[in-house]
Amino acid sequence: MKNVINGKLLDKAVSLFKKRRYADVVDLLTPHLLSYGDSYLYFKLMTISSLMILDWSGAAAYLKTAVRLERYRDPDLQIVRAVILMKTGETAESYRILFELERNGKWGHLTKELLEASRHTENRQALTEVLETLIKMRLGKIRPDAVSEIPGRREQTFYTSRAMRVHPAAVAVVFGVCAFLSLTGIGIYFGVSARQNREPVRTEGDSIRLTREDQLAVYDIRTRYFLTDKEIERSFSRLRSYYRNGDDNMAQREINRIKESNAAIDVKDKASAFERLLSEKRAEKTKTFFTYDEVSRDPFLYHKTLVVWRGSPANLRVTDSSITFDFLVGYENKKFLEGTVPVYVDYAVKLYEGEAYEIEGEILAVDDNSFRLHAFSVRRIQIN
Repeated sequence: MKNVINGKLLDKAVSLFKKRRYADVVDLLTPHLLSYGDSYLYFKLMTISSLMILDWSGAAAYLKTAVRLERYRDPDLQIVRAVILMKTGETAESYRILFELERNGKWGHLTKELLEASRHTENRQALTEVLETLIKMRLGKIRPDAVSEIPGRREQTFYTSRAMRVHPAAVAVVFGVCAFLSLTGIGIYFGVSARQNREPVRTEGDSIRLTREDQLAVYDIRTRYFLTDKEIERSFSRLRSYYRNGDDNMAQREINRIKESNAAIDVKDKASAFERLLSEKRAEKTKTFFTYDEVSRDPFLYHKTLVVWRGSPANLRVTDSSITFDFLVGYENKKFLEGTVPVYVDYAVKLYEGEAYEIEGEILAVDDNSFRLHAFSVRRIQIN
């Protein structure tokens, strides 16, 4: 018998997903993006779970990587892709996917409902509300395979044969060792849990909350992110939760989403209040860091977040007040270039072009397609 063993994290995520605890899946997996950068199952779980909690922008971001990693045409992912494309107004591509899935026994009925919704809905906000209803009603049928391909997972093969004989004494020894390890593990688990439970929770922002009297969404055609009342409410709820738990980057991302959206001025003011708290008490180590690929897709969503990237500097320019250069992200080993970002350093540091460095800094969005990095620390690293 051959038994494929997944990482415990993904096994737990699949279990939560099957119980339809989508928000818990997102909270569990978000901090581990770099560890599962090549796992199709990871990005499928994150795409669908984000969509099920109506985090449209998050779902769209994870979807791009899931599609890139997909080695076969997964109907579950295709129906999700069609829904997201329809919401963003890319109807031609959405229709093409839906027509392909129309004869699919699992999704055939939903494809017809989506096509009807698109053809008979008057405006984008109304269409979004219809799509959200269909998501809640229909997409719960998705059940990912717990043993999908995961790079780096371990495989163990167990063989049973009549030629094999197990001595009873050996069995007793094995059970004794297992019992000892189990009791030790339980003790370690409860010790770790006790320490985690003692970790401080921020309470400064508990008084900043939305009320029933607050207007949530306003009509604004110039907005960067068009959100419904429900999306604004969920985004603000996530913001409060991320702040309480000390995940500054995720909190800042929700702040940016709200401030650049069609949210009412009162909602934006409350998001700005959280931003002031972040600037006053920024954690030394945020729980979630973003990749170059994520930031480059939507710079404004990651404005003022912290990143830690490795790469190599080029085009060094030194003045009396600053050092600027182009940072070749991912090129520290001279094998793969993720992209290039302008960096400025406002303190003295010795740099060598072509050498490997790790930079921690703050993302500063310039426009919809570009950003720069304000480096807080620059550390030369050794690449083997």
